Amino acid sequence: MNLLPRIILTLCPAVFLLPSIYTHASETTQTNEHGCTRRVSVGPYTPDQKLPPTSQECLGPYLLEVPRDHLFNLRGFGSGDSYSLVLDFPTLQPIPLAEREPFSPDIVMRTVTFDYRYVDRDRLKQVFQREYTPRDARDHAPDQSLDTRVQQSTAYGLVAYFADMEKVRAYYRVKGYQDNARVMLPERHKDWFIARGADGEVSTVIKCTPQAQQDQNFARCEHTLLMEDRNTLVRINYPRGGLPQWRELEARAREMMVAFLVDADDRAGPG
Repeated sequence: MNLLPRIILTLCPAVFLLPSIYTHASETTQTNEHGCTRRVSVGPYTPDQKLPPTSQECLGPYLLEVPRDHLFNLRGFGSGDSYSLVLDFPTLQPIPLAEREPFSPDIVMRTVTFDYRYVDRDRLKQVFQREYTPRDARDHAPDQSLDTRVQQSTAYGLVAYFADMEKVRAYYRVKGYQDNARVMLPERHKDWFIARGADGEVSTVIKCTPQAQQDQNFARCEHTLLMEDRNTLVRINYPRGGLPQWRELEARAREMMVAFLVDADDRAGPG
């Protein structure tokens, strides 16, 4: 199965918009429910003007000044509680703007995206736990829960958990699926990789295109971690070949978030 169209839909077209397409528009301010106020551009853009070099984004109460070449969408458009960045793989540096047009599948395949989402503290761990526990504990496919997957070997400081295909097939047969249904194939079920903190609790969840997938050129991983001190959930999407670099990717995610904070007290961290 060719995964390129699916990956393209996930990562574009916003990531490939060049600043030369747009112009400066008039600016106003926008304040979110957490009291973070940012500058936002309003009004139409014309082709003969350029975007400013940075964009203000809010992540809950935090105000950030993000370099334009780091943004997934060069026009910004963060929601006020989230924003997205994009870097090159494996350098983890901004993709030169000249390489983001014309559109190239090669650029898609070497793209790393970082999605930051602010979550209220009383919901933060619950939202994260949904990455490895099912919403419905009574009726869920066996591949949707860490507890019903098969633990494998440890590599790169991660423990692998693969789908138990016997349980998966038995579950879907009861649901009325035939044995030739796609859901019965191992390549339809992602490989999971888990890291735990010193307290034994899950701290990182990585879900990758399975090794059973024949076209590994398009294999990718979705990597979720918590920044508890910032009440932030981070999702990183990258080629599966980047799995050995998972710690470096987490460090880069944290580094960028802190570096772009406007307030020096925020950069210092919660007191």
